[in-house]
Amino acid sequence: EPRLVDLYTGAVTPLRPLPELDDEEIRRSMENVHGIVYGDGTVFLYSSSYTWRSVFTAAVLRPGDAARTVMKMNPKAGDDRESCAAYHGGKVLLDMGMSSWCVVTQEGLGCSVRCDPIARFKRVHVENYVLQSNGKLLWVSVHADIDWYIGISGGSYPDMWVMVQALEEEAGGENMRWVTMDTRSLGDRVLFLGYPTSFAMDSCQLSMDGGCAYFVFQYWMLRYRFDDGETESVMYHPLTRTDAHVWLRPQPPIAPMTEIQKRLEARFKLK
Repeated sequence: EPRLVDLYTGAVTPLRPLPELDDEEIRRSMENVHGIVYGDGTVFLYSSSYTWRSVFTAAVLRPGDAARTVMKMNPKAGDDRESCAAYHGGKVLLDMGMSSWCVVTQEGLGCSVRCDPIARFKRVHVENYVLQSNGKLLWVSVHADIDWYIGISGGSYPDMWVMVQALEEEAGGENMRWVTMDTRSLGDRVLFLGYPTSFAMDSCQLSMDGGCAYFVFQYWMLRYRFDDGETESVMYHPLTRTDAHVWLRPQPPIAPMTEIQKRLEARFKLK
């Protein structure tokens, strides 16, 4: 059954069980799920498998819901990697690969989501990430210089490009599309790109410069600056190459008000 694990404390919180399902595809694909808990309390579970009959499944539990909403679709596009997905504005969005996104409904495949063209000349698409920032859903795609892969250019890691698009409704509100952002608007944000989840934070909360994105490429943790497009290595570890990596949101520098109140009450009781 699904559960939440606090990576700081190890505490385990059981989640409401998935409903009894007659669909064998859904049961099997949901045996190993990814989960996202959004700020409003919505729990989004999803699983994508391109090794077993190419099936994508998702389960959404919103605050106040009596049961999870379960969805399934069989993608026609995609490749053998895990897809990223998101729940936003009451809709489930799925990365289909090759800059193709769609909305998944309870009936299966919904409308496609258009996107601005992405320059691909001499670039290799490395990874997609999706996250929320200031109420918007962002699609971040990371690309690398193809010359590095074929040995023309040197260096420990290739030149990188990080492209950001925001989800917007088209006229009429029936369809959506990804629109390329002016990354100068991210000057106060720090993006932490990971799998299966990513997030953005205000740079003031971290006491560091904003306008950048952190991500892992092979053995390197890299920082990409949006203002000048430069990439620098933050950390190298030869033993940790992996596609899955999780960022831990730092604890606030001061104790929350509930903790402060408990400390004050305990102090007065001692007196």
